[in-house]
Amino acid sequence: MKNNYSFYYQENNILFNNNVLVICYKASESEIKKYNLTSDNIVLFLKSQKLVQVIKDGNVDYFQIIPKIFSKEVLFRIQSECLLGMYGDSHCDCENQKKEFINLLGINDGIFVHVPQEAQGWGLFYKFKELELQVNGRDPKGDFVGKLSRDEAQKYLVKNDKFEDKRSYELIYKILKDLKIEKKKYIVYTESENKINDLKQSGLNVVKYSDFIKESITEENASEYLIKILNQTHKYTKIVIDNLCKIIKERKYNERTLNTLIDIVNRINNEKDYKIDSYTKNSILDAYNEIICGEERDYILKYSSIKKRQNKFTCEVNPLIFKQLKTIGKKNIFDRICYEKMHYFLNTSNLDIKKIRTSKVLDINNEQSSFFVGQTYNVERLISSEKKNIVEDTTSGSKVKTMFENSDYEYIKYQEMITFISENEMIGVNIYIKRIPNRQNYVMDVYGKKEYIHNFIKELTNQKELALLSFVNNIKLEDDNYSDYNLCFSDLDLVINEEMANFKEMKGC
Repeated sequence: MKNNYSFYYQENNILFNNNVLVICYKASESEIKKYNLTSDNIVLFLKSQKLVQVIKDGNVDYFQIIPKIFSKEVLFRIQSECLLGMYGDSHCDCENQKKEFINLLGINDGIFVHVPQEAQGWGLFYKFKELELQVNGRDPKGDFVGKLSRDEAQKYLVKNDKFEDKRSYELIYKILKDLKIEKKKYIVYTESENKINDLKQSGLNVVKYSDFIKESITEENASEYLIKILNQTHKYTKIVIDNLCKIIKERKYNERTLNTLIDIVNRINNEKDYKIDSYTKNSILDAYNEIICGEERDYILKYSSIKKRQNKFTCEVNPLIFKQLKTIGKKNIFDRICYEKMHYFLNTSNLDIKKIRTSKVLDINNEQSSFFVGQTYNVERLISSEKKNIVEDTTSGSKVKTMFENSDYEYIKYQEMITFISENEMIGVNIYIKRIPNRQNYVMDVYGKKEYIHNFIKELTNQKELALLSFVNNIKLEDDNYSDYNLCFSDLDLVINEEMANFKEMKGC
């Protein structure tokens, strides 16, 4: 038994800011297989003020002194290996927890255990595949299949119907027993209920430490917290939930966070046996309702002397949207289709953006339209740097040329699109379906009051087949955020012909 252990007494460890006793346990091949270890070395860092007293020059029996250096209660953390987090991957939250615990040991005695159970026991090779699917949406062959959540990625890679965590803590109990400290009371630094329960089942007397946990939630790792809420493996403090929902409400999230949030909301609404505490549930539902319709802004339309306070919902839609909108509206709801060019200019002094949109009407739905086929009209939109106020007015085609000559403005980019326009055809909302270069699907904008947008989204989601590819506003798909560079159709005539055919189909021609 003793041959499986090696010891190293470190003086002035720069991380723990003190002397520590480091123990390495070498697992056997059978233990590696049984406990799903990804290497054979388990490392323990023991920090105690008594180390200096009991370890002196000369011979020492570590097995005899270890039981003497801790009181009845021991601050304790088990850190599953996360090599990418150690090297700065912002998508992992475990490295922050490791640093917090090590800082905590700067003023307390305790034990830090590093266990080689990378990727919940699946291994580093698997971890790379899983993260590539989560973060970049590519499978091991490099094919883009869409960004997946952690659970969806595992299902895709190993064909699991339910997420499986292969970690086990029985070996940790065995090591503590060998060291004759298994009967201590362990204050475990974790928010995982599963870890607490597993350690109890292994035979340890454990309680959860949570008084001084400082969670560092960012845009990149927010999904890691949400996936644990989704799977009911963790219960977070109100402070953590508040910080998490604050990121969501401020729309500082990525696609993985958004997808996991929607999964939680769906489970809350549709699964009676899905139980999370009421504070977490209400906070998440409130954050979801806050972002679903986009931000509320003031739209000042100078050409009609109208000021509107309304939301803008933006998401991707597939070609089913045309038939579904015709079904909902009982007619062709689009009054015209336009080829549009947009020029963006940045005011270098106050960072406001001026967008000049030139629209050429390709076709109209009926002769009562305010527009005629072939008509070109220009609209100038001023977007404040805070994006809270949008001022819009008609302008001339020559305005673009004068903007290039204006020294106060810097030209940013140029974009083309084909737009199906529905204004004042549906109750409470105006709808724009846009075909944009280099995008597989269409982008839909819906303007209106929040309650009208909610009702409209509900009508679409009640359809047998879903045209909406997201039920939440996607800020990255708003006009100003398509790309940082020019977007042009490589074959404009072909695109126009394709979309004109769709418009004529909507008209019933």
